[in-house]
Amino acid sequence: MKGYATFFSQHFNGNTNKQYLRAIQHFLKYLTAERIALDTVTAAQVLAYAKFRTDPARGKLAIFEASIRPHISAIREFFNACVLCGALTANPAAFVKPPRASQKHGTTLVIEAAEVTQILDHISANLKRQADYRDRALVAILAYTFARIGGALSSRLKDFYFDDDYYWLDMTEKGEEEHLVPVPPAAAEKLREYIDYCALRDPNDWLFQSANRTGRLSGTPYDRSNSLAMIKLRSRTAPGTEINVKNHTFRATENTTALNRGKSYELIQEMPNQKDGETTKFYDRSRRARLAAEMKDFDYE
Repeated sequence: MKGYATFFSQHFNGNTNKQYLRAIQHFLKYLTAERIALDTVTAAQVLAYAKFRTDPARGKLAIFEASIRPHISAIREFFNACVLCGALTANPAAFVKPPRASQKHGTTLVIEAAEVTQILDHISANLKRQADYRDRALVAILAYTFARIGGALSSRLKDFYFDDDYYWLDMTEKGEEEHLVPVPPAAAEKLREYIDYCALRDPNDWLFQSANRTGRLSGTPYDRSNSLAMIKLRSRTAPGTEINVKNHTFRATENTTALNRGKSYELIQEMPNQKDGETTKFYDRSRRARLAAEMKDFDYE
């Protein structure tokens, strides 16, 4: 796998590389369990693998149909690498296309605006260590700027700055795309307090850093898995928010709250850097309620 890891790292960004490697590991385990040799794999067997991974009978081990698409892409690139290095003569997954899942409503958890405030207030009431200030600043960025967790964690100190009477955060999000977002005062204040308390001065310092057991910043970048564990812990311990909050929950909540308060679809699509307008509609959890309200008095009499 080391050679293929090098191949992926040269052609894809870090997050895609990790996702593809995990997908290939699952695929190779499947081939081993089914006693299928790598050089005998057919397109039908790749499709059989896709059906196996999405089979509801597997319970918690099953993945959604929409989630199998990047797995198939990873397998296709894996076999491309095999062909390029001479291990295989053809790519059996070259023309395999999994069924496109139809989704009309978002499934990401959305919490109430008051619950976001409760989480931030709970952290604020227990500020003792550098990690506490970091956690509050990161939650604020996720909750107020539509940021993806990968974009927030990619930022360095120089990427947060004041210009044109406003604070900005310049992030690098999925696909290595730059995403410049305005930081509202509520989040900017918490971010500045974090920077001051931790005495971050070098423009090239990671904005969000990992911490040691004493809660002191280490200088190394904060990673997704630890940030997710932090978000879950902070949400569980905040009064009135004992739910399974995740990193993306804040993005979904912000989209939904903005739509509920009359912000336009165009704004909500541009702020989170969403390429497809249909994605924005996934977050409009109030749509059914609005439709029902509009039709409440409908009659033919």
